[in-house]
Amino acid sequence: MSVLLLMAAFRSVIIPLVSAGLTLVSTLAACGAIVAVFQRGWLGTGIDNGATAPVDPWISLMLFALLFGLSVDYQVFLLSPDQ
Repeated sequence: MSVLLLMAAFRSVIIPLVSAGLTLVSTLAACGAIVAVFQRGWLGTGIDNGATAPVDPWISLMLFALLFGLSVDYQVFLLSPDQ
């Protein structure tokens, strides 16, 4: 839905697809980092988070929403004309 909205706003196909691709890559990287630190216990001595525990399911949804908003904002910033 958001790709269609960006296509209508920018009148382009490449910009929304790049934004969706960057969102996917950044979401996968962020989820991987969260799992590595909190479920597998990597960097446990530096962070001292105690015992490992599963990651709550709502965290991935909120992370995706935040990263998608930042990605779209970045695409709009890149395309805005210089003042």
